[in-house]
Amino acid sequence: VEPPEAYNVGGDYVCKLRKGLYDLKQSAKTWHDQLTKDLEKKGFQELKKDPCIYTKSGVILLVYVDDILILGKEADVDKAKTNLAELYEIKDLAEARFYLGIEIIRGRRTRQIVLSQQRYIQQVVRRFGMKECKPVKTSAQGKSRCETTIPATMPEEVQYRELVGCLMFIATRTRPDILCAVRSLSAHLHDYTAEDWRAAKRVLRYLKGTEDATLSLGDETKPEKIEVYTDASWADSENRRSMTGVCVYLHGALVIYYSRRQKSVKTSSSEAEYVAVAEGFKSLRRLQQL
Repeated sequence: VEPPEAYNVGGDYVCKLRKGLYDLKQSAKTWHDQLTKDLEKKGFQELKKDPCIYTKSGVILLVYVDDILILGKEADVDKAKTNLAELYEIKDLAEARFYLGIEIIRGRRTRQIVLSQQRYIQQVVRRFGMKECKPVKTSAQGKSRCETTIPATMPEEVQYRELVGCLMFIATRTRPDILCAVRSLSAHLHDYTAEDWRAAKRVLRYLKGTEDATLSLGDETKPEKIEVYTDASWADSENRRSMTGVCVYLHGALVIYYSRRQKSVKTSSSEAEYVAVAEGFKSLRRLQQL
């Protein structure tokens, strides 16, 4: 880095960093390496298939930067908190109610955990001036971009990228019902038009009418097994690349889902379906190895 203004070293010199500084591109990796080293000293083991999960004798740590969610029995959780307090200055927020903007609702009688982003959706609706908008029943109109008349490019002051980013955060956390629509919007972040802007606001109108929808995890009435569902939409876009959709259920709870464009053009619907099945098996295998 360049020397501070008050520090005159003379000549064309720079300073060599001996520690990571906040907001540098390597800072996240430096912090993760240090955290892993410290947790290993306390007996925690990092999962090979997910480097943000650590385990130790029945306790699971879920790590997002410096926000840590601890899962386990009460006595084991208390021990884990003590271990962390010996390493860092921590802030204990007691039982988890919110984590990364997601509300956690525990149904102890039904042994279910319900995830909700209702408050976050309300914040996004207010942020983009849609509080008084009229809700709609679907997140998209069913037309692809190439089937509509593309109007002139929108001006820079339109917050299209910001809105799509908020919608993507919602879609990939608790709302798989908007994932396909948001994926389509995210494909035009550099060439968005008035049609795309209206489509993005339509998703927001749909969320306003369904803000109380939740994602439930755990159901004792469901069989204890993993179920994988895949589908493909063959050559349904202007570039003729097919779409893959995957849903993975664990004990009846949706734990993995995504919708993405296939990497190459497929010559038949059967080929596209086989690719989707292969992607589904990859997700299944990853879940089995956790």
